[in-house]
Amino acid sequence: MTIVYPLAPGGGADLFLRAITREMQALMGQPVLVESRPGGGGLIAGAYVARAKPDGYTIGDLQSTQVIPEVFAAFRKPPYATEDLKFAVRVFYLPSALVSKADAPWRTMREFVKYVQDNPGRINFAQTVGDGHPQVVLTGLIFQENRMQVMAVPFKVGRRKRRAARRPRRRWLSACHCRRPGHVQAGKMSILAVDSKQRISSLPDVPTLKELGFDFGMAPSYHVFAVRRGHRRRW
Repeated sequence: MTIVYPLAPGGGADLFLRAITREMQALMGQPVLVESRPGGGGLIAGAYVARAKPDGYTIGDLQSTQVIPEVFAAFRKPPYATEDLKFAVRVFYLPSALVSKADAPWRTMREFVKYVQDNPGRINFAQTVGDGHPQVVLTGLIFQENRMQVMAVPFKVGRRKRRAARRPRRRWLSACHCRRPGHVQAGKMSILAVDSKQRISSLPDVPTLKELGFDFGMAPSYHVFAVRRGHRRRW
């Protein structure tokens, strides 16, 4: 069995997925492989699963917008549709956080918004995912609704994105998954807000976007196992 993953290997979700596959191997008595197919905001992985043989041996670990590819229609024509996939189970919920360098001239989300409005085009937004990804949709809504001019800069892997967010020469913002707040605890980065229904226990002082009035009804960045519709294997 192969589980197709839509992001670059080595991230928190990838490590979590590999821990799950070890348990799956023990239960099923057969190898379970993780195959990374990043790019296109996750559409590459989603399309691969949608076109796979419908025998249940190719599974996608997909995020919210990748299981509803019609979201991408605003950017490009999606290569598959929601009805091409069959959803098996939600794996985990992975909220995101908006982070910046600790010594930035803002301390709160509202101060950040005001700074960008007063300094259009001077803020870089580091991202490792393409248009249509939950993080990009969420931050795009914030920028658009608040008339914020921000320069998006793509990176291939998350660790380069986090390194860029700590650079002193230019102001950076990044959307990262909430998993290891080590840079925050070390005083190198600060978290402005988290995209979750309630505050995260490991970050009790960080407000949610909804608390701050940034409530767009955005689908959470959860991961689900999906297979091509038409398979007849029982789970």
